[in-house]
Amino acid sequence: MKTKTWFLVFVMVGIILACGIQPRTPLPSGPTQIPFVPPSSTEPPESLPTLTLTSIDQPTLAPTASATFTNTPLPPLPDFEQVLAFALGGGGACEIGPNQKIPNIRVFVNPGYASFICFRDTLNLRQIDWYAPDGRIFTSIIDNPSFGEYFFTWPLSLPSGEWRLHAHGNGFSEYVDFSVPTENIISPYIAAIDPRSVNEINYLYSMTLKQNGNLDVIGLNYPANTPIYVLVYHNSSTSNEYQLIHKRSVLSDPNGSLATELSGLFKVGESYLVIGIHDPNVNLVNGDNGLFNTDLPFDNFKVLPPKPTSSCPGAPQQRMIVNQRGFVCTQADNVRLRNAPQESASVITSMPVESQFTVIGGPACSDDWSWWQIQTDDGYTGWISEGGDEVDPYFICPLPYLAHHMAVAKSLDKI
Repeated sequence: MKTKTWFLVFVMVGIILACGIQPRTPLPSGPTQIPFVPPSSTEPPESLPTLTLTSIDQPTLAPTASATFTNTPLPPLPDFEQVLAFALGGGGACEIGPNQKIPNIRVFVNPGYASFICFRDTLNLRQIDWYAPDGRIFTSIIDNPSFGEYFFTWPLSLPSGEWRLHAHGNGFSEYVDFSVPTENIISPYIAAIDPRSVNEINYLYSMTLKQNGNLDVIGLNYPANTPIYVLVYHNSSTSNEYQLIHKRSVLSDPNGSLATELSGLFKVGESYLVIGIHDPNVNLVNGDNGLFNTDLPFDNFKVLPPKPTSSCPGAPQQRMIVNQRGFVCTQADNVRLRNAPQESASVITSMPVESQFTVIGGPACSDDWSWWQIQTDDGYTGWISEGGDEVDPYFICPLPYLAHHMAVAKSLDKI
């Protein structure tokens, strides 16, 4: 009796699903199709060369958004092109000459896609600190300070509003205020989530994996309750050809969102193309040039090795560096400056909220904190803890736009 009952249940569910999925309007198709070659395996090859991309046409999508991970059984996967030619062009838009009468640094932001930074080659830029309207601070380390222009990802998790950028290097420091508009993305797109985006703004086309070696991918603005086909291509040579190594279907939720975890596909130092489509018959190839149709939702990146975390045992990740300007960023409490990097050391002075200083040494580890040697603007030299505790995640921060720290400091001391 139980066997017959389960059989009838499966039949009824199949009928409901078959009737409930409505046909969707196909995306525009180009006239050219790459002939299909039956795959020998959907597993990634043992060793493949790396493709390095140096310029852009359409930025990498790298938002952080919430969606429900689903593993709903779906119909069999259709066939897709096994090889795609993929190339991006552009760049060279800054061209800031040393004698041009324009600002030293210019910032352009397209929410959900990328930020574009132009600066004079002579600035010797080393680091960028980004100060968000909600008080968060992000960092970007400049690998090639003489290049003059950079593209960074701009996740949807970053707020709109008034931002401040602090660009600094050897003998150079400058602040730039800029506005980030509210994102207005309505078309479907897919994005891999970079774990570094919690506290960093990173270069375009770069990605790190999660600690388990996997990668989360989200999709937004797709048709609701519809199978979305997620395709993963890998660069298979030093040319611009990418090989299909994985395909799956994921059911979008009632809001048109999806999330899935990709495992066992990615290798450090190699490049990938992730595509998300809801019409299995859409042409992946641009009929004009024979390349991948970049009008479709995609993400492209090179997998980087995990970045070693700079921190002391039990302490949050370090954000200060030597020669950097900083300030006391607690909500209200004073922070004590000591003559040694430990909580039991003698107190030199107590520094109120918004007190500014320059880092001259460190870090040192003690009492589950990172300690930095600083020189205050009123002439004191000593050691201060970076923090934090249950109230203040950090006691000191890189010097930002201080508008949100104008509260009057209380008399309570910390440490």
